[in-house]
Amino acid sequence: MHIKKGNVVVHKANENKDLTVRDINGSNVVCDYFDKKTLKQVTYNTDEVMLSPHNEADQSFHINDEVELKSGGPVMIIISVNGEKVICAWNDGKANYKETFYEYELSDCKSAYDAIPEVLNKY
Repeated sequence: MHIKKGNVVVHKANENKDLTVRDINGSNVVCDYFDKKTLKQVTYNTDEVMLSPHNEADQSFHINDEVELKSGGPVMIIISVNGEKVICAWNDGKANYKETFYEYELSDCKSAYDAIPEVLNKY
């Protein structure tokens, strides 16, 4: 098993929660995930995690794109792109948040409008 930055992994003991690999330091895998709308980070040994079936190809992003962590979480808006670093903003209903992610951690987030274009075109 070869884990790389941007992969979606799961902890072998708890395969229900997808985690997005942010960094790999030797035998440690640093992962980001959202617990509801709160961003959290956890570090596991590479032997403790395995690839999730929810991996997808890396993409290129632009300001105002709607994205989410590959492992899920709230919809975020890209407010800045600087090389492979992307600054995203989101709101949890109580406060606004801003965080820097790497492009390889993010996935394009389709809005409800993208999901039902044929219905929208009728109106």
